[in-house]
Amino acid sequence: MKIMIVDDEEIQRITIRDDLVDMGYNVVAQASAERALKTLETFKPDLDNHRFKNAGHRRSGIS
Repeated sequence: MKIMIVDDEEIQRITIRDDLVDMGYNVVAQASAERALKTLETFKPDLDNHRFKNAGHRRSGIS
């Protein structure tokens, strides 16, 4: 299963990515919504449900 993680906090992003990779998932992690949108041009996550978390930024992070 392919999953994308977007989080501007590096430690969160790396920890979640590493845990999911250890469980056998194909994971891409990005630091911003802009990078995530660019990545989506070539990387298609298998999940179609996303949980959006509004952190008060220009764009919400996808977690």
